[in-house]
Amino acid sequence: MVVGAVGLSASIGLGVWALARNGGSLRPGAHAGMSSGAWESEWLTGVAGLKKAAADQKSNKRPMLVYFYADWCGYCRKLEANVLSTADGRTALRDVIKVRINAEASREEQQLAGELGVRGYPTLLLVSPDGGMRRIRTPQSTEQLRQVLG
Repeated sequence: MVVGAVGLSASIGLGVWALARNGGSLRPGAHAGMSSGAWESEWLTGVAGLKKAAADQKSNKRPMLVYFYADWCGYCRKLEANVLSTADGRTALRDVIKVRINAEASREEQQLAGELGVRGYPTLLLVSPDGGMRRIRTPQSTEQLRQVLG
């Protein structure tokens, strides 16, 4: 399903940069920057990670995958265990800018998820280098992941 073919600055701007206007700070916190762990270390995290990814995408013209999850989500854990953390999954995502956002971690993440139309978990948004954004069906295998990205 297509979320919208809008410029990256406009789509991301709905959430990230709108926070400043509402008095929300974009301060780094426990969910900003890079996360620790084997496969997770390859992903930027939280609102701060999304800001960094947007800047990286602008200069490097690579696609970006934004993964919204919740700690309690069983489907998210299954996606991570069976697709994202596997060697094949990591290879498929090698040339993609990756961002993980725990949509329930803070007010900023909750607001961003709402403004980008996240209604459940996991939600995956693929942002093309030209700023087009679309929601992608949760891949059940690394083969499906490659097809979605390819």
